[in-house]
Amino acid sequence: MRLTHYCYNLLSLLLIIWGTSGCLAISGTTPVVEPPKHFPESTHIISTVPTPGVTPTPIIASTMPPLIPPTNLQLVQVTDSFTAGVFWAENGQTLIYASREQPGQEWAWWQYEIATGEQHPTVAPFQITPQLWKELEFYEHKENFAVWDRDKFSPSGTYILYTRLPSDYTHKPGDFSLPPYETWIARTDGSQAALVQSNCRVIQALWRNQETQMIFTCSVEGGWADIWLAEVDGSNTYSLSSVVFGGQYNNDWMALSPNEAKLAFVDNLFHVRIAALDGSENIRVEAPCEFTFRPNWSADGQRIYFKCQGLSRRDDGVYVYDLRKGTITRFIALPLVLDGDREADMAEMIISPCETGAVFISRGLWLITWMPKF
Repeated sequence: MRLTHYCYNLLSLLLIIWGTSGCLAISGTTPVVEPPKHFPESTHIISTVPTPGVTPTPIIASTMPPLIPPTNLQLVQVTDSFTAGVFWAENGQTLIYASREQPGQEWAWWQYEIATGEQHPTVAPFQITPQLWKELEFYEHKENFAVWDRDKFSPSGTYILYTRLPSDYTHKPGDFSLPPYETWIARTDGSQAALVQSNCRVIQALWRNQETQMIFTCSVEGGWADIWLAEVDGSNTYSLSSVVFGGQYNNDWMALSPNEAKLAFVDNLFHVRIAALDGSENIRVEAPCEFTFRPNWSADGQRIYFKCQGLSRRDDGVYVYDLRKGTITRFIALPLVLDGDREADMAEMIISPCETGAVFISRGLWLITWMPKF
């Protein structure tokens, strides 16, 4: 009788764990997620399309797509509107994103609950005061850029790294050369604005050492981007690309390791590189595709997730590079094909903090979740 009762309790606990999404960690640790080993030839993927105020509608994926993800994968289209500024809450249970129906419209912020599929309007997590907008008088875009351009805000929302034109700049008719952009930093209350780099249009910013330093990429030509390191007051700026990484530039996206000692980025030849900020390590990940994009670190800093795309499209997918073993595994096969041979938009990719899901962003927002292996 006791054995039966024990087995029943154990089964109940396993069912609870299996039915729970998000970060299932003990004492602040992160569960290790092993990539699935099997990719079936065909399967059904059940999707839902949650819309504010509307009951989710089931969508059945095509049964014969060219590439199929694992059977334990669930695909959900959160919205089909223009989407930007997406990020995960620390618990891996909530998505925050900005969307708008048409270009030129105002951005609106939404909060999406992974477990229930419910979403509702929310306030913008990053704000800029009117005082700073006065400082941004010569900024190249409209004021509403700040609604979604989260990567240039510091995590606490204290600082913003931004592009502006020199105050004495005057465009000459017929001059088609690029303007002399400048990269500036300021507190979001409008104070302490400082020039960081001339002739530089900032693309992305990362923050380290408790927001006392920033790593940022900037480009003038619109192609390769230099990687720079600077103090948060704009001082001590120097090029990681030329001084530390040996002339390697960032082509797509960079990500800072959890211990802030290494940088993952896409180099000039579209290879993922893992480089130590002190110059002691510089690894090129040998992917099976010609082009790689969007590296993401695992929470324990032992894996790199990235997108891989080739000319033949045969090996396209999300891959995982294991830093401990030096091995690479295809985690999700791409493209994901829905009814009517329609492919899910997946230009950008952000892995969840607990590695049980990811979001893909282009026109619309797609959520992919999978169950971790314990």
